[in-house]
This record gives sequence, C-alpha cells and structure tokens, in this order.
Amino acid sequence: HIGNVEGYLAAVIRFWFADGVAAQIAGFREGLSEVMPLAALKAFSANEITELVCGRDTIEWTPEELRRCVLPGFQYTADSPPYMWLLEVLAELPDSERHAFLEFVAVIINP
Repeated sequence: HIGNVEGYLAAVIRFWFADGVAAQIAGFREGLSEVMPLAALKAFSANEITELVCGRDTIEWTPEELRRCVLPGFQYTADSPPYMWLLEVLAELPDSERHAFLEFVAVIINP
C-alpha cells in the first residue's frame, strides 16, 4: 500500500537526518564548544567549516611520499623501470584520478 511506503520513507528520512544522528550531533557540538564558542562559527561559510573540520577534499602526494608508501614487491625493486614508471604516473595524476586510483586499490571483495 502506498501509505505504508510513504510512512516508511518518512521514518527512514527522520532516522537518517534527525533522530538517528542526534547523539552524534550533540557530541560534536559539545566537543567543538570546548575549542571555540559556537557563535564564532557564524563567521564561516558551510564550505569553510567543512574544510576546517574534515580537511580539503584533495589528495596530495609527492614522488618521495609515493616511494615511501608504494613498495615494490615480487620481482620488482626500487630501481625497476615498471615500478619507477608507476610512481611517475601516480605523481602526475590529477586529483580526480587519484581518488579513482585509491578507490580501486582499496576495494575489499567479500567472498
């Protein structure tokens, strides 16, 4: 019955955006108020607050960081041309492709 669907959707929306996260929001506000008065947040836009709390939505890495984090394995060494090429390509990727690469290598397949 369509009335049941509408009621169900209303309950899901209320849970996801109100009741279900109320304790987390209250905890976040309480913790943030220990750092700064909440009224001071009015000086910032929503995007600025998001960036201050979560950081920038960019992936920044240098060739040196990649060498420290992407380790060669199997028959490859730090001097292997394919390994060096991979680091070079990764260092030159635009941000959107860095996101896609990390999503690709971080996927966990559940059996």
